[in-house]
Formats: sequence, structure tokens, C-alpha cells
Amino acid sequence: MIDYAIKKSNGLNINYVHGDIRNFKLSTKFDLITMACNSFQALLNHKDQLDMLTCAKAHLKLNGIFHI
Repeated sequence: MIDYAIKKSNGLNINYVHGDIRNFKLSTKFDLITMACNSFQALLNHKDQLDMLTCAKAHLKLNGIFHI
């Protein structure tokens, strides 16, 4: 999917990261994090869902938005 996204981005300045949505660690925080709803549905138990939400929160700036 990353290869496909790179082809479709037509040279835009986008940094693609391959990782696990339950435990990624980036050195930056974001104003906005988006997630496709079907990605959340792939998390089949409460622990995985909570881990993902906790990870997303850790990467949001103060007053940042998490959009599903």
C-alpha cells in the first residue's frame, strides 16, 4: 500500500511510515491524526483498540484532533 501511495502522491512531500498502529513511536506530535474506520475494525479485542488509541493520543499535540 505504501508503494501505491507513493505512486499516487505525484511527488508531494509526504513521509510514509510502515508500522503497527498499536505501538508506533515517532519523534513528533501532530495537529491531526486520521484513521480509516475499517482499520479500527481490524482491531478485534479491547486491548488492541486501547493500545492504538493510547498510541494515537501520545502522538497528538495539545488540542490535536483524532479523526476516524
